[in-house]
Amino acid sequence: NRPDCQFTFERDNYRFSGQLYCRFHLPMGRPGHGGKADWDEQQKVAISDGFINLINREGAEGSNPERTPEELDFSGIVVPGRLVMVQTTVGPVRLRGARFYERAEFMVTQFQGAAWFDEVQFHKDAWFSETQFLDDVWFPKAQFSERAAFIDTRFHGDATFEGVQFRKEAYFGVSTSTVPPEAKRFNAISFKDSRFAEIADFSNREFHNRTDFTGCVFERAPNFHGSALHQNTIFGQIDGFRDLTSPVSERAYRTLRQAMEAHRARVEEGMFYALEQKARRHRVSRIDPAYWVSLGYEHGSDYGLSVWRPLAWMLGGIVSSVFLLWCIGIGVFGVTGHAAANPAAVINDAL
Repeated sequence: NRPDCQFTFERDNYRFSGQLYCRFHLPMGRPGHGGKADWDEQQKVAISDGFINLINREGAEGSNPERTPEELDFSGIVVPGRLVMVQTTVGPVRLRGARFYERAEFMVTQFQGAAWFDEVQFHKDAWFSETQFLDDVWFPKAQFSERAAFIDTRFHGDATFEGVQFRKEAYFGVSTSTVPPEAKRFNAISFKDSRFAEIADFSNREFHNRTDFTGCVFERAPNFHGSALHQNTIFGQIDGFRDLTSPVSERAYRTLRQAMEAHRARVEEGMFYALEQKARRHRVSRIDPAYWVSLGYEHGSDYGLSVWRPLAWMLGGIVSSVFLLWCIGIGVFGVTGHAAANPAAVINDAL
């Protein structure tokens, strides 16, 4: 195996692009190039089973109270088939750069130590519903190509989802009001610089510590209905909220405006008010006077967000008035020559 391979117990080697790999690290590749894309279903299932067996073995050994659980290192593992890990206990685990090419299920699983999923790639659905993270969890620069489900997931420690790509739906909400209070709780959590291409659902959650959405891009209006936001919640700029036309956008922004109003966060309140009004205008017919009043409000001051727009309009009005009076002076009083070159004199004469 390669010197950096942590699976020293693996004896079978596979050659791919001039390098040797163990069965866990062998890349997927394209069909006909010697990677896992050429494997049959039984071989693919064996990787998923081997992954689970290693976790179960460490879990059995870690049940000894005199033994400190070791960190399981699955960095760089390539799982070509479906992974179903349900009601499993996992100690500290590292999956940096792991690749899951089929549906990956970690449902009703308990991560008892820190969990690193940095730069992991899920090519199909990733399900962490009803899972418990008893320690901190990291997903920086992870990629979810299909649905990401963290429904009723319990985060007992801090959670980091910075720079994550959610290309489909992302569910972080709570399914019902009957779940225990700890299932609703978020401690410090960060989605800084992440992108949500579809639904972003944070409904019925309780944010109990710093919450960071700076630099986030929401292609659809995020759902925070029923949630309680912490006063140390940070959102990015208004251009990160791209959705103004979907049927749910107006209500979604109204919920966020009310949450910011409750915390007296005037800047964020104003931003979500502007988004709410823009979304409402897209639902109003152009023959309705309310449409044109709203449009004028946007162009005049961006719904109160812009200081420069009113100043620009006022300055433009002054310049236009001076020019108009100058033209009136020329037309009415026949001002020519030297006087025409001095509009101030014309204005004085006209007045």
